[in-house]
Amino acid sequence: MTQGIRHSLWIILAAGCVFFLNLGVPQLWDEDEPKNAACAREMLERNDWVVPVFNYELRTAKPVLVYWFMMSAYELFGISEFGARFWSAVLGIGTCLLTYDIGRRLFDASAGFWAAFMLAAALMFGVASRAATPDAPLIFFSTLALAIFVAGLPKLAFKSVAENAGPHDSENRATLQLRQFLPQRWTTYLWMYTAMGFAVLAKGPVGVVLPTLILMGYVWQCRRGISAQAAEDHPVPRTRIARLLAELSPTVIWRVGWMLRPLTAIAVIALVAVPWYVWVGWRTDGAWIAGFLGKHNVTRFVQPLEGHSGPIFYYLIAVMIGFFPWSIFLPLACLRIVQRLRNLQTWTAGDALCAGWAVIYIGFFSLARTKLPSYVLPAYPALALITARYITEWLREPSGTSRWLTRLGFLILPAAGLFVLIGVPIAISRFLPGQWYLGWAGMIPLIGGAWAFRLTERQCFERAARVFAGVALLFTATLFGIVSVQVNPHQTSLALMSEIYAETETAEIGAFDYFEPSLVYYARGPVQRIKTAQQSAQFLTQNPDAFLIIRDKHKSVIEAALGHDVQVVAQRRRFLKHGDLLVLQCPAVKVPHTAAENAANLHVPGPLNRTAAERQPQRN
Repeated sequence: MTQGIRHSLWIILAAGCVFFLNLGVPQLWDEDEPKNAACAREMLERNDWVVPVFNYELRTAKPVLVYWFMMSAYELFGISEFGARFWSAVLGIGTCLLTYDIGRRLFDASAGFWAAFMLAAALMFGVASRAATPDAPLIFFSTLALAIFVAGLPKLAFKSVAENAGPHDSENRATLQLRQFLPQRWTTYLWMYTAMGFAVLAKGPVGVVLPTLILMGYVWQCRRGISAQAAEDHPVPRTRIARLLAELSPTVIWRVGWMLRPLTAIAVIALVAVPWYVWVGWRTDGAWIAGFLGKHNVTRFVQPLEGHSGPIFYYLIAVMIGFFPWSIFLPLACLRIVQRLRNLQTWTAGDALCAGWAVIYIGFFSLARTKLPSYVLPAYPALALITARYITEWLREPSGTSRWLTRLGFLILPAAGLFVLIGVPIAISRFLPGQWYLGWAGMIPLIGGAWAFRLTERQCFERAARVFAGVALLFTATLFGIVSVQVNPHQTSLALMSEIYAETETAEIGAFDYFEPSLVYYARGPVQRIKTAQQSAQFLTQNPDAFLIIRDKHKSVIEAALGHDVQVVAQRRRFLKHGDLLVLQCPAVKVPHTAAENAANLHVPGPLNRTAAERQPQRN
């Protein structure tokens, strides 16, 4: 068995444990998961693979690729949480394997192996790889495009720029030297832009714009290195600022972009992604295109939407949390790569590519007004590669790193474990009564981190790093695969819908001053959003069999609008928020279930688990 195969099997095992452990057990979280999962279900039930709809209304937030993945999984596994998340987990594993391949080509197999394990254990990457969202497809295809580019590089590109760059006295000579840092075959660009086309189907223009900017930054940095080497060989009386301004001229930028075959990019992406965009625009009379490109791209960039805003340094904090626990070493790794890039004799094309990869994503979304931690997830493979190179260099030459910095890094992990052990019970006591014991997960980094620190004190650096990696994987898998399952019973929507469908096989459901997308996923039909108490009263009186979901503080308002009392069919504490949710019905002739009966009813309604074969007769 070759080293590459052995490494790949270990990566699949480690990432698979983190991403697939109890993947389908927790109910759908937050807002995006149920919106995407319900949209895919509604498209499948309508047998429509073109127009996305949610709650039987046009959904313009995301392109179609994530729905196609979910619909194919629904056909295989039935409509369920596992089916909605299946492809995210698979693509998460795929991204770890691609990161390994990039690392072994740019640096060495050890760096690639460490990078893949770091990525699998990173908190936010684990969230994306276990969530029914388009993040996993976007990250995978963006990384695939860059992996294809790296695989197509000639061997000379992996040496330092100083070794490659010979003396030159003309622009043509410089261009010829620069081509040594680019793929030589046209097919490399064909497959690379095909991957970007699928990224565009996953999340829109960012799927091609940002990877292209990364490659342009890489080419520009290589060109700058060649020019700097030439300046050393043939000094020219120009200041450093003058040289930098010359390198940023429109002519240079144009030449850099042209070397990436933009005509091939346009042709390939037009073939892969544009047909669906044209088709959905035609089917919706342009409404989908206007909503997606206008609101969810331009507007999100120029102004904060849905309260998702933050300062310019927002993503520096988000990355330190989302890349935990390996973010402990990320600042030192970034400092090391900056030092290499400033020295022409030491930096390589791999340094330029990874640095540009991280900077482009984090810098671009730092300028955007709408901010979410998931926006910079496509940069996580680069962060893993940068950190992995630092770790492998430290293991080869421990004396090259300050001893006190190493100690500090290994002490942060047990400190974080202690914080979880003490802080989590305090934090959740207000919203999840009786769940104080969830802080037990902090024992993993507390004990494991202390063990790793003790090994470093005994100069057992290789063993310390391995213990740290094992603790990171175990902690992440525990949070997602065990702790989330223990929190799951406190979620609200499935419990309410189970109560409703215990009363009747079919139901008309409305919601007043409260709406969670998970209501739609766990309902058997649309959930009508009601804006006023008078409309709520009208909704109940016009259909005596209808159910109305409200917050408990509105019960008296509804009864005043009706002129009489209503029957509370179900009552449930709001998940992670104050107050209760009520399910009302009028006239009040229904008898609520007991607590034991309610617990027994916590299951997905039967039709949601129908297989493709069982649904087929209804399509006809």
